[in-house]
Amino acid sequence: MEPSSSRSSTFRAASLSSGINRRRQDHEAYERERAPIIYDEETDTLTYASQKVSHIPLGLWNMYPKTKRLDLSYNHINSLINVEKFEELRELILDNNCITERIRFPVMHLLKLLSVNNNRINDLPKFIIKVRQSFPHLRFLSLIRNEACPIMIPDLDSSNYQCYRLYILSNLPRLKYLDFTKVESSELEEAEQRGHLLYIRHPRPLTADEEVRAVEPLPRETFHNLEVKPAHKHRGEYMRTKICFANRESEGNRFIMNQDL
Repeated sequence: MEPSSSRSSTFRAASLSSGINRRRQDHEAYERERAPIIYDEETDTLTYASQKVSHIPLGLWNMYPKTKRLDLSYNHINSLINVEKFEELRELILDNNCITERIRFPVMHLLKLLSVNNNRINDLPKFIIKVRQSFPHLRFLSLIRNEACPIMIPDLDSSNYQCYRLYILSNLPRLKYLDFTKVESSELEEAEQRGHLLYIRHPRPLTADEEVRAVEPLPRETFHNLEVKPAHKHRGEYMRTKICFANRESEGNRFIMNQDL
């Protein structure tokens, strides 16, 4: 009969082997989900989408330093560290990431296009100021599907979206396209006149704790002196209140007698 210690050692070894195999399978599945890195030498376009990264690996710049168009869509990017290494970058695509208005942009004088669709940008003024300071020659900007961007629905009231466009154009008058729509000269003229006055700031949603604190319960004294009676004996009652109005300027009810009640 096999000793218990030997059986225990065999069990532990089998469990360890099973755990290693499971981790290897998970890693292989993870690698299969990641899209390949694609670099087009003719256009100097680097596509690094769906890589599950939160920042730009320095190795990308080491391998593709001449990149002019960088597509980082469908990642978890919340920091643009190392993007300043791409000194020839003209177009930066950050759709479907975790970008907020707190992002830090490096100054990039050659950048012409910035796309940040479907991110987490809530504070439009703060974000636009950073864009203006970091990308002085920007020509194309898209912010669709962010909290800061109103929903544009054809044939319905589009005043909020138009105010949003004019506000951005008042800060970035060199834009040629905003949210894939060409900027008209009439828009630029109106934005110059009153665009800085048109931003509509939406209130921040309350957290669960803030909602609880925002609801004030009724004072306990409100119905303290009322006597509860059965329904068949109910009748109107007079009740003294702690607040009375003593002024002769508003006496509209003095002509209503008791028999009229």
